[in-house]
Amino acid sequence: MELLRVGFKPTIYERRPNPKTGIVCAGGISLWALRRSGLKLPKGTVASQIRYIRIHAPNGHFWQGGCGGNVMAYTLRRDKLEEGLARRVRKLGGVIKYNRKVGTQEFRRLAMGYEFIVGADGIMGVTRKALNLPRPSPEDIHVGVQQLCAMPNHPRDRIDLYLGRSVAPLGYGWIFPVGKERTRIGLGFPLSEKVNPTNLLDAFTKRIGATPLESPNAKLIPTTRPLRNPAFGNILLVGDAGHHTDPFTGGGILGAVVSAKAAARAIAEGDPQRYKRYVGWLTAQNTIRYRLKKVLCELSDEELNELVWCLEGFQVSPTRMSLNILKALLALALHKPRLMTRHKILRQMLGLSKG
Repeated sequence: MELLRVGFKPTIYERRPNPKTGIVCAGGISLWALRRSGLKLPKGTVASQIRYIRIHAPNGHFWQGGCGGNVMAYTLRRDKLEEGLARRVRKLGGVIKYNRKVGTQEFRRLAMGYEFIVGADGIMGVTRKALNLPRPSPEDIHVGVQQLCAMPNHPRDRIDLYLGRSVAPLGYGWIFPVGKERTRIGLGFPLSEKVNPTNLLDAFTKRIGATPLESPNAKLIPTTRPLRNPAFGNILLVGDAGHHTDPFTGGGILGAVVSAKAAARAIAEGDPQRYKRYVGWLTAQNTIRYRLKKVLCELSDEELNELVWCLEGFQVSPTRMSLNILKALLALALHKPRLMTRHKILRQMLGLSKG
């Protein structure tokens, strides 16, 4: 849409048959992320208004935080979001071709007819293959598996996160309400963990008393370091394809919107190499968050129990939910010298080491 507003007429090739299919996304977005991205939500996009967050430790203890009953995040209907954005694109004169899976040879042929190419097709997409970019290591790719479930007793205004190896090794489980006594139940864990995602999700849904309403869907989520430069000549990589996912949480909406707007700005100015600069703050943020992810993945279940306990001692952020975990991680490091010794990022954030 940013390109359409400045006179470009882009064509979008979408392999899915329509915006409703193939979505694997919890759909959570904080008010901070919504403001930072500048995303204007189409009508009917919000599924639930979130006022509380509960984080569960492996031992069953949990911490719950909120903002005095005020809304601090939303759960979005991704299908409505994409349908609304598609309508805006068409209204401005853009073209969307659904059910168009483009192979490598066709990509190269199509690329010859366009001045710029924006790759938004993930880490397994044809754009990265055409550029001969290697896939991130299995430790830096998370398997995300999710299904819609019925949970009549779960509050409509609260999201829940579950930590611990029995739930999701080196990752976490989630419950995101979407209204009408329904929730999105999911897990994320590294591809390097040799476990069956469907079996793990089945065990999790039984543990929390959820009733599946559909078959699970899965996708691969990059939780790796950002690319040093996501522009390759006239080809710009955005979203998952450009490693703009948050490595700490696996969240992708903020990175997708911010990187797409940055790419559009660079293209509109006729200089794709400016894209690296325009997306620089996101790259810097995710570089730090990647290093913090490595710290979090090292923690044992016993240390994760302490991590949740540490949340009680801080004034938490109601609008940036992942910041709560970061504060608890720093508190844990204060009485765990091993963590500070091994991880320079913690020493820097605690002011005990120079950059």
